[in-house]
Amino acid sequence: MPAAFDIIGDVHGCDAELVALMERLGHPIDPARPHPQGRRLVFVGDLVDRGPATPAVVLRVKRLVEAGRALGVAGNHDIRLAEALWGEPVEPGHGLEASLEQLAAESVAVRDEVAEFLAGLPGHLVLDDGRLIVAHAGLEDHHHGSDASAARDAAIHGAYTGDFDDRAMPVRDDWASGYGGAAAVVQGHTPVAEVEWFNNTICIDTGCVFGDRLTALRWPERELVSVSAGGAWGRSARGPLPPRRLRARPVAHPAPPLPPAAEAIATLRRLAVTEMARLSSVVPGNAVARDPWVIHLPPTMSSCDPSHHGDGLEHPLGAFAHYAAAGLRQVVCEEKQTGLRGVAVVCRDAATAARRFGVADGTAGAIHSRTGHRCLPATDEAALVTTIAAAAAAAGLWEALATDWLCLDGELVGMADGAADRSTPPRLVFFHLLAAEGGTFFDREHAWHLDTLRRITTSQANGGPLGVTLHRVVDLTRPIDVAAAIAWWHALTATGVEGIVVKPLTLAAAGTDGPVQPALKVRGADWLRRVYGNDYRAPESLESLRVRSLTTKRARALGQFAVGIEALERFVAGAPRERVAACLAAHQAWGPMHDHSG
Repeated sequence: MPAAFDIIGDVHGCDAELVALMERLGHPIDPARPHPQGRRLVFVGDLVDRGPATPAVVLRVKRLVEAGRALGVAGNHDIRLAEALWGEPVEPGHGLEASLEQLAAESVAVRDEVAEFLAGLPGHLVLDDGRLIVAHAGLEDHHHGSDASAARDAAIHGAYTGDFDDRAMPVRDDWASGYGGAAAVVQGHTPVAEVEWFNNTICIDTGCVFGDRLTALRWPERELVSVSAGGAWGRSARGPLPPRRLRARPVAHPAPPLPPAAEAIATLRRLAVTEMARLSSVVPGNAVARDPWVIHLPPTMSSCDPSHHGDGLEHPLGAFAHYAAAGLRQVVCEEKQTGLRGVAVVCRDAATAARRFGVADGTAGAIHSRTGHRCLPATDEAALVTTIAAAAAAAGLWEALATDWLCLDGELVGMADGAADRSTPPRLVFFHLLAAEGGTFFDREHAWHLDTLRRITTSQANGGPLGVTLHRVVDLTRPIDVAAAIAWWHALTATGVEGIVVKPLTLAAAGTDGPVQPALKVRGADWLRRVYGNDYRAPESLESLRVRSLTTKRARALGQFAVGIEALERFVAGAPRERVAACLAAHQAWGPMHDHSG
């Protein structure tokens, strides 16, 4: 007898509709009773979330699978729920809380059973002697039959184009528009207004949980059978996709060619010249410009583009959308440290300090704030400089970089507005290695910076005063990367961390239209409440914040970044002090801003 399957679309906790569809298809509800013609059920994934009966659906499908009457593949919601049940950080929302609430009423044994079953589902199925592929998010033919993690990720999560729509939502890749495989591919994942075959692929998610219908595809007959939803338990942020005849023709958006980091730095040099000419009325000579240890000032940092989802103001998607609009397809997320920006200039010894910096008082370095002011008591500063120098020596960094001095950028945690917590010694958490005698490092990827800095911190004793910020690289075309970054942000802010900072891959970077912001901050709700007040999420306050202009803040950040690079490059090149001071004075000429966005 030829293989015969009834493939059911995304159930999303709609157990009553699943029972009704099984009955219409002639499948006995009792798992022990086979279908009269031996037909088997196949589930395309996303059994869970949003709907009213997630535990019942999962246990029903599990019993059918155990009886040999059904097969199933994992959906992204299924995997996320399993991870949440195991205590792993996952992106909240999208119906997850409903599933967890329903499962909270079940026993620990049932919750473990559900998690184990969902996590054990395959990424995709090859059926009917290779003529049929079932994958939750669809699957290109070069992945068919593969057990590789890339194939599993593609089947479960799909892919994004790297672009974002006007709601800062990632645009899903229309993989089917280029599909030419011999096997028919059946998927769910994206609700559609009309089920239709296209390039030998078909999506059978018809939005049952949103109040539409639950649909099955009978194979090999290629007949569709549906039952209407008994209610609506959620709302799709994207809405169902219209029929293909009504959609705009898909446009391929390959990653645009971006200028290399060296060209980005050259562009920033030109910007620095423009900024310094514009600020030429500012006369160098203030205390910061005269301080021989001040050779670089970091820029201010702008907030991310505002979120328009729910009652939030800042969300990682806002930062991702900003960089994606500039043509970037990969970014770095770093834990945002809370304290005072600290730039450390450290020499191997006092002789180097005298020779290279003209400092002959026996000190071997200094630590200053973002505005160039010394921010630690002299004894604390000297102890921290000595620790950094010793750690660099133990790590072999002086030899590796062929230098006798370093300029490092980080955060003095536990400090704010120049006030230190005197109950604990100062701690400096690094995120940039800016320069050494051989040159600046603005063209290097952030991963290089952090890996190199980690060599310094790992050479110190446990509990030492030096640290390196946590980070992760995010590919904006991979849903699993994007979701993991959002989950990480939620997990950090839930523990009191301020948020994350999103940056381009390299310290200095340019997009399709020129230099991009060096960093965008994404703060959590609790931290934003400290900045804007307890009622900032009131509708009228939130709307006002969402429409505020970030243009001036971002122009300031980019201008300061450019002249800060120029100052450090002039120093490395051995330029006279007054030429370095001119850059520092231009950096400060922007003046303070009181827009509460920084």
